[in-house]
Amino acid sequence: MTRFRFCFVFFVLAMLSTSCIASKPMLDYTPEEMRDKAVFEKVSPSILEIENYRFDSFVGHPILYCTGSGFCWDGDNHVVTNAHVVQYASALKVVLRNGEKRDARIVGVNYAEDIALLYVTTFDPLVDQPLVPIDKGDSDDIFVGQAVYTFGFPFGLPLSMCKGIISGLYKDEADRRDIQTDAAVNPGNSGGALVDIHGRLIGMPTYIYTRSGANHGCGFALPINRIKKVVAKLMEDAKIPDLNANKLFFHEYL
Repeated sequence: MTRFRFCFVFFVLAMLSTSCIASKPMLDYTPEEMRDKAVFEKVSPSILEIENYRFDSFVGHPILYCTGSGFCWDGDNHVVTNAHVVQYASALKVVLRNGEKRDARIVGVNYAEDIALLYVTTFDPLVDQPLVPIDKGDSDDIFVGQAVYTFGFPFGLPLSMCKGIISGLYKDEADRRDIQTDAAVNPGNSGGALVDIHGRLIGMPTYIYTRSGANHGCGFALPINRIKKVVAKLMEDAKIPDLNANKLFFHEYL
């Protein structure tokens, strides 16, 4: 009887041990890892890939020329991105979270600030998942050394998140008012999001200072407070029809 009881106890302990190995407890992850996970889950539904189609005279119709990133601005299907992401476009498409592509049109562009406001025209609320507006922060309160994350579609890859810090601020210099960050900024990240540890938008990755053309230099983002002012003006101006709204011209960045 004693021998049977010993075997039974041994069997129970072995089963419990196997169960613990199979399901890794969340306590094994650090608080920082759980914070990063929470930021990704909060911000990722707001980030969208943007496809720029340009007319090809050889084939006789628009073809995919380049891709970039953008983020949902509000509950009215407006999307904000960089002006250079949509330059020279014959057609624009926004890629939703489920991979479906929807047409978009340009509402307005500010060339000097490199900001474009789009509207998703073929969004179907009965079929498509709702666009999730990004939570907006305050770029007046940011500081050098602050932890940040970049979101976007670098090189056309699936949605990526990279972590870093704010490396520099140049508020006193009129020609260098952007946010410098060491969080990865690569071609395709343009128009994406720079967020804080609470998932609040504080900037839009726009360009890199590099000799190689990739993330081997300094990344820069436009501050959210400047974006807010520009977008508000573009929405106001959109009430007056602009026949040249889709005739874009902007120099290359990413």
